[in-house]
Order: sequence, then C-alpha cells, then structure tokens
Amino acid sequence: MESGWDQTLDRIGRVTAPTALAVLLLLLASASAPIFSSDLPSVNVALLSILFWSLHRPDAMPAGCAFGLGLLEDLLTGGLLGLNAVTLLLAHLAIVGQSRLLMAQSFLGVWAAVAGVAFAAEALRLILHILLADGGPAIAEAIMRALAAAAVYPVFAFVMGRIDHRLFGSEPA
Repeated sequence: MESGWDQTLDRIGRVTAPTALAVLLLLLASASAPIFSSDLPSVNVALLSILFWSLHRPDAMPAGCAFGLGLLEDLLTGGLLGLNAVTLLLAHLAIVGQSRLLMAQSFLGVWAAVAGVAFAAEALRLILHILLADGGPAIAEAIMRALAAAAVYPVFAFVMGRIDHRLFGSEPA
C-alpha cells in the first residue's frame, strides 16, 4: 500500500507528464532543426501536443500550460514574443470548447477537426506575423506547416494515446 506522500507524488507526476512531454518534444524539435534542415516543412510539435492533450486530458494541459509552451517556442525560435503563445492558447480553447463533441466522433472526425484547427492556427500565426512584424512567412509555408501537422497527427496520436494509457490507465485514443 502506498503512503499519502507516494500517492501525492504519483498524482503530480501524472498531471505534469503531458506538459513535460510537450516541452521535451519542443526542445528536441528545436535542437534538431539545424541538423534536419531541408525543404520539408517543420512539424509544429507544440501545436500537436496541445491539440492531443487538450482533448484527451484537459486537466493535465490547462490553458496556462498552452500559453507557456507557446512562450517557450517563441523564445527558442527567436520569433515574435507572444505569437505562438496566443496561437497555442486559442488552439487549446478551440479544442476544449468542442471536446464533448469531438470525443463522440470517430478518429476521422477528430483528425478532420485537428486539421482544421492546425490550418486556423497557421493562418492566425501568418496574419499576426504580417500585422506585428515587417512582412511574414510565405503563405505556402503556412499551408505546408498545417499540412505537415495534419499528416503527422495520426502517428502522433497513436504514440500519445499509448502514453496516455500507460499514465492514466485509460483506453488508448
């Protein structure tokens, strides 16, 4: 039988694991960017993490964590401070706001919603970058980033679903 202290540590670990995993993935993606630089679009792992965990474990990925993850991404990429923070926060709110509807959908329905939010997030990033900075990335780059996020989501969701199952004992997503 576990003591109260062990149970408390276990609960804290389970609740913080999704955010810690998202931070780790963001750090790995940022560190590997120069190594794997090519003409392929980068996958926004922060956005994918927010979309998955906000839907499946909103208690473990609250709005503050989404905002903080976006700030970290802004700092790591050297982009406009707050741009990714606002984008990830709004993506989180969009998913949490529709979570009841999305959880009743098949995986294809969830995938379509994730793709829609990914396109909306990239469009918002593009518009905010154009408004707040001198110019911005090309529209094609934003579209390719959204397509990359949508294309990678099934594999990402499979892996995160297994992690979710291990951490929380729920059925894999």
